Amino acid sequence: GVAAGSSVALSADGRALACSVLRQGRRGLAVRALDSFEERALPGTEAAASPFFSPDGEWIAYFTENELRKVPLVGGTPSTVCGVPPVARGAVWGPDGTILFSPVFSMGIQGVAAAGGRPREVTTVDFAAGESNHLLPEVLPGGRALLYTLWKGGDFGAASVWAFSPGTGERKRLIESATAPRYVAPGFLVFARGGALFGVRFDAERLTVEGEPVPMVDGVWTDRATGTAHYAVAGNGTLVYIPGADIIERRRLVWVDRQGRVQPLPLEPSFYADPRLSPDGRRVAVEALNDLWVYDLAEGTLIRATSRGVNQHPVWTPDGRHLTFSSSRGTTDPKLFWTDVEAGGEPEVLAAAGGVQFPGSWSPDGRTLAYAEIAGVPTEAGTDFDIRLLRSGATPPESVLVQTRFKEDQPRFSPDGRALAYVSDETGQLQVYLRPFPGAGRRLRVSVDGGTEPVWSRRGDELFFRSGRQYFAVPVTTGDALAVGRPALLFEGDFVVGSLTPGFQSYDVATDGQRFLVVERADDTPQPARLDVVLGWTAELQRRLAPRAAK
Repeated sequence: GVAAGSSVALSADGRALACSVLRQGRRGLAVRALDSFEERALPGTEAAASPFFSPDGEWIAYFTENELRKVPLVGGTPSTVCGVPPVARGAVWGPDGTILFSPVFSMGIQGVAAAGGRPREVTTVDFAAGESNHLLPEVLPGGRALLYTLWKGGDFGAASVWAFSPGTGERKRLIESATAPRYVAPGFLVFARGGALFGVRFDAERLTVEGEPVPMVDGVWTDRATGTAHYAVAGNGTLVYIPGADIIERRRLVWVDRQGRVQPLPLEPSFYADPRLSPDGRRVAVEALNDLWVYDLAEGTLIRATSRGVNQHPVWTPDGRHLTFSSSRGTTDPKLFWTDVEAGGEPEVLAAAGGVQFPGSWSPDGRTLAYAEIAGVPTEAGTDFDIRLLRSGATPPESVLVQTRFKEDQPRFSPDGRALAYVSDETGQLQVYLRPFPGAGRRLRVSVDGGTEPVWSRRGDELFFRSGRQYFAVPVTTGDALAVGRPALLFEGDFVVGSLTPGFQSYDVATDGQRFLVVERADDTPQPARLDVVLGWTAELQRRLAPRAAK
């Protein structure tokens, strides 16, 4: 995913440490006192990411796939602060009881009361200046101002650190080529750059940087895809960080046959996601580092299809000429765009109105696009994905197809255009359904024990789906009467999969229906394995950043 935020946190007094850990394939929060080696898991914090402490150190807040939550340090039942999309990008708990956070990759910093409530906008992204996102916030003493990372799309090597004063509305750029700022008393700014932590003298009153930044700690795990640096500094000068480098998870595209045998594609590993085969099966559209690329299977060439903003979830038009995708280019909510893959050129917006949009599939005649949309504010409860249609030549072009109080997404037209597969969580878990198109008619449930990511065989006689690490095939009849058979397990594997909200297919099926294109983690991505703690690190900052005596 494209969520961001350090996986380690320290309480302000430096006495408690919290981290997001992976145990037996499940993510959760673990805490320990810094003067003890005993670590304890916090029950009820499944899928927790990016933890951070309350100013008094009594609470830990964290993100799940769709909520901002908090839990007492001593343990207890977590409570919900507010809903968030699955791409939250860092947060900090201010001294006035406001949690400042970055909810998505196309918004400014939002504020919400730690007791719960509706988020409000604190900083505004300047799309005209080419900005994409404000993220990874930090509060200065007394809450008078905040620091954040400003991102303009693409790699985070070109991100910058800014200061914002809510009282005056003034904002100013502090440092170029920098992410993940932290303030350290009595007057230092620490930030990440290229896998190292840098320090510079900083006046928190005047919001000015003094002197040149100096590298302080080399080899800190940072993530080029999100700007995250995995470190924390406490008010008492204790530093904790995860050793590593400026890395990006290396992934490769592989074919898997129906028996689960794997054959890699001859393509250099990168941060791939969401591969989609072109209608003729000769090219692959794939997401890599917030942009879309097209790989020619025969020629072995890779062509860039997008730049600027976050561009994801590619869907081919039936003629193979255009790629439809979701993008945050110059817009607060990700919207539907398309680009001419043959001719190149700038992408065009398809649906400017509405909320957050993700493309599903085109009808075989290329006239109707089925897509998923959140109509309301994505941070508000009670708004969830519905399935809509975009019809060329219709007035208005957009219309609702499936709308309930549950989540419906991933609409997929059958090859004959007479049925639509989609995913709903109305039973309490995600399941795959099939309904006639365009008429109403009876719908059928395809999956039994949960399912997501429906994909049709090119002949339209089979529907594939994923449930956890298992991939299934179901015989299907479309036409005058819909019929589905029993799901049969094809293979299972720990391949890279997408988020659950919104769902998106993380694999595709070859034209002959015998091979599946999936994304696999390459073995050579370094995995962080330990935490380093430096006590009294402020003394080192003072020594290395001492003002030079005037001659």
